[in-house]
Amino acid sequence: PHAVEEGIVRFGTMMGDATVGSMPAVGVSVVHKLTKCTVDKGDGVYEKNGAVTFTYTADDGYELPTAVTVKVGGTTKTGGTDYTWTVGTGKLVFAANKLSGDAEITVTATEET
Repeated sequence: PHAVEEGIVRFGTMMGDATVGSMPAVGVSVVHKLTKCTVDKGDGVYEKNGAVTFTYTADDGYELPTAVTVKVGGTTKTGGTDYTWTVGTGKLVFAANKLSGDAEITVTATEET
């Protein structure tokens, strides 16, 4: 004969093993404020401290700015230190460990001269 358990609920915690990388990634929110340009990756949740590259394209008749504004965790960050912005390619790159909190990226294209 087999014993049958009825009405028993067991509670437990499932934990990943950090040493093998099975812990779920923590996400941070990225919001873009764009004027006369678009971005290849939209607003959304990205891996906290993960490396990510956004590529911007100016609308017809407009050009990308020489500088952009990046806030992470509410603090304005420094280009070349906290992220890199390359106006010629329209690429904004966060290296690993730089996207440490919710981010707001402002890119304002201006009319071509």
